[in-house]
Amino acid sequence: MTLQALTKEQAWNHNFIIDGQPTMSQVPDSLGANEVKWKRVKKVLQGLTYSNALDVGCSDGYFSLKLAQANPGAIVTGIDLDQARIRKAQFVKSYFKCHNCSFKVAGYDDVSDRHDLVVALGFIHRVPNIDDALKKLANLGQNLVLEFKTLKGDKPRTHWAGGSSKSNKYNGLYHIPTVAYVEKALRSYGFRQFTVDLDPTHKLNYGRTVLLARR
Repeated sequence: MTLQALTKEQAWNHNFIIDGQPTMSQVPDSLGANEVKWKRVKKVLQGLTYSNALDVGCSDGYFSLKLAQANPGAIVTGIDLDQARIRKAQFVKSYFKCHNCSFKVAGYDDVSDRHDLVVALGFIHRVPNIDDALKKLANLGQNLVLEFKTLKGDKPRTHWAGGSSKSNKYNGLYHIPTVAYVEKALRSYGFRQFTVDLDPTHKLNYGRTVLLARR
């Protein structure tokens, strides 16, 4: 599919510069937001080696591409349940000639292989069962990077943000956890070392956290 056809099919979630133009021209600030998030992810990954990585909920493929470019010797796989997102990601792979990344329509329930690194950005607060999500993500890899909307506080707890408890879809906001909640859950699955990058802008009761968990 052409860039025009992909854009017409569905608005982009990630902002790329393609042929000199941003894919999300209607949201100009998103280009900087993508880059800021990537810099935070790269910061917690500093010193970590990986030969294969899985990007869960990869959307249009921005962060899969960045992971692949940052480590040309690694194989990076992006998965997403949205076929239109994967079509965009495959276009991105081709346009940027990313030979060590691939994309497929799948969810984490469809993955059986373990990976050196599992990445799930903007994911765990958007699934109805956060405990199930953390368990499944933990089972997929040796190291785990999460970026998530975060509730302030030192105690392990979550805030119900109003998503439908009857829905099983990745949609809207559900449980917003504290960092302590996520760390406690991951410790029960064998993770022992944590590197946390807290959002310096932390507005009101919420912020965004990037967390690296190692076994």
